[in-house]
Amino acid sequence: MPPSIIISCILVSISLAGGQILFKLAALDIVKYKALGVASVFTPWLAAALMVYAFSTALWVWVLMHAPVSKAYPFVLLAVPLVPLASYWLFSEALNMKYAIGLGLIIFGLFLIQSD
Repeated sequence: MPPSIIISCILVSISLAGGQILFKLAALDIVKYKALGVASVFTPWLAAALMVYAFSTALWVWVLMHAPVSKAYPFVLLAVPLVPLASYWLFSEALNMKYAIGLGLIIFGLFLIQSD
């Protein structure tokens, strides 16, 4: 795949991971608002997450116009380690060694799939 497509695939993965973090922030806000007696599920974090996902979707469609899905889709797996790492740093969520090994295997698998 050309470098522009690979970079776009990586950007899709990063934006998907970022969207998940924004969804988590929206969920935390919704819980906070509910505790205050406010009946709102729409928060700025949710709006940002939806915008990031709209961007991801548009970029993904562009990628699929220029690359086979069998080569592009494995890049989505990059979001898998990004989300837990971000949740560890941002929300102090626990990660263990088994988890780290599994993430390493996913990344190794991506490299195997892409090497032709």
